[in-house]
Amino acid sequence: MTEHVAQLPNPDGSLFLRELNHRINNDLTCAICAASVRAMQSESVAVKTALLDLTSLPDFDPTRVNVTTAHRVVYLMGKVSHEEDDAVTDIARDTSGVEKVVKVFEYTD
Repeated sequence: MTEHVAQLPNPDGSLFLRELNHRINNDLTCAICAASVRAMQSESVAVKTALLDLTSLPDFDPTRVNVTTAHRVVYLMGKVSHEEDDAVTDIARDTSGVEKVVKVFEYTD
């Protein structure tokens, strides 16, 4: 019969390894969060910039549309007409990096 014996790690070394692991996880989490924030900001900026170039609707005011992004999802909020909704949604959907568009509009018509 074979006997298995588990050896407990040195308590001082174990504490050191846990602290090292904790610091590495914190650094990785911070780096991932920073990259995510930059990506979210770039998607929001890309959609907002594209809205400024929307010339097919002469009375459209892009400041009436709030654009927020999170995890490649664009949230569009504001007070618009149905025609403006269609144009803004198409722009957001066609923006690079956007996987989904969620609309929360109040309609003026």
